[in-house]
Amino acid sequence: MTNMFGEYNEYGPALNDGFEDDQVEMPSDRDIRRGNSDPSYDYFAISRPSQPKRAIGLYVAEQAFRVPLINSQSEWESAFDDGTAKLRSEMKQDYDGWSGLFSSHIVRDPSQTEERPGFTGELGKLVMLGLRSGELGGTEYMRYLRGFMGWADTHAHILEQAMLFGADIWLQQPTASRWRYIKGTNVSIFADPHVEGRYYLGATPPDSRSVGGFTFDAGEYDEPKMFRKHKQPIVARPFIEAYEHIRQLPLFDNTQNPVLELQQDLEGNIHFLQYYKTGQTRNFIEPFDLPVSEDSLVTSNVRGITTPEGKEMRLYMTPNKMPKGLAGNGLFCSIIRPLRMHVMFASKTAELVLHNAYISFQNNHFDTSPLFRPPLAAGLSSCQGTQEHVLKRLNEVTEFTSFKGGYQFDYEVVPYIDIKITSNGRQAVIESDWKVKETGYDDA
Repeated sequence: MTNMFGEYNEYGPALNDGFEDDQVEMPSDRDIRRGNSDPSYDYFAISRPSQPKRAIGLYVAEQAFRVPLINSQSEWESAFDDGTAKLRSEMKQDYDGWSGLFSSHIVRDPSQTEERPGFTGELGKLVMLGLRSGELGGTEYMRYLRGFMGWADTHAHILEQAMLFGADIWLQQPTASRWRYIKGTNVSIFADPHVEGRYYLGATPPDSRSVGGFTFDAGEYDEPKMFRKHKQPIVARPFIEAYEHIRQLPLFDNTQNPVLELQQDLEGNIHFLQYYKTGQTRNFIEPFDLPVSEDSLVTSNVRGITTPEGKEMRLYMTPNKMPKGLAGNGLFCSIIRPLRMHVMFASKTAELVLHNAYISFQNNHFDTSPLFRPPLAAGLSSCQGTQEHVLKRLNEVTEFTSFKGGYQFDYEVVPYIDIKITSNGRQAVIESDWKVKETGYDDA
């Protein structure tokens, strides 16, 4: 069978298979011609599919990549019976807006029961049988019947947290798309937009729930690296090759460095799961000398650049809500504050996110948003070259603003320090008098 992309491969799903919420509009011949002639053309930003994971999955599958989409009702039932049926959340904003907010779910065999009180026993079996047959939609199941923190509860919780933090977000109700779970290593990958050959990976092997964060530079792609909580190493090359092939497909903006989610099965094959447009434009630069002095804070855990002259800004210290003046300025995160979701909200507004620990896909304790959302991000886990008196003063400031100064309960006044940061993408230097000042949250 052929279509506008040529011949279907074995992973190419039918476009109108009767699933609720699963129909997608595919690009026209004109869209394809424009994508082939204009590297910056972004079909999915223009078309705004209501289910971007599925729509992009269809497109990527037709370019001869493995994509574990469910193609038909019979496939759904087969996956359901063997325990690999998976429901994933879908919203328009998953493409380049607020993403990763709602959970996915591997559905159990219909002979098993749900653990939520009220949906056990015979009633639970009826729910699962209805989901298997299609009489009960995946969207309704995930919103109301899945169990603790279903999508309806999650939606309310997110909006509540956004309101408490003062983040102005619009959040639609998600729908469900159907996929097949592939056992293996889950990988998120993002190419540094300014350091040529540098890639960030977050990997979770099948025998672990912990995400290991890795940075691979040119010359290291075949070098096995292993997270301390894992039993198997990760080799970057197959993921980098898949990333670059998919990133450069003609209907994507090829000037962008997206985040891709991939899955490597137990045989070593790579499967595509998701494309997230970060807004980070590829612009490689050569490193320039940094203004390092005895009073400078130096870190090599950095992503993003400034001009050689550096950038002056306020660094808001562990705020309880979104400062009005955060745009163009920085946010400092301690180990526990702000909350992970609040860090995600702030990462789309702040010019800089400076974390007391690290920036990475290693999200076992911290949100990953600073790695790919703000223009500039840095962590204090790699401060070699920083003098002891600077580290001591920084520790005093962070202790005072995070715990001792009483700001953790203050929703009227936010502490900040004035800084100048200079980054060449490999290292960042921060200069400051380290004097804590304060301003009202609503002041510009």
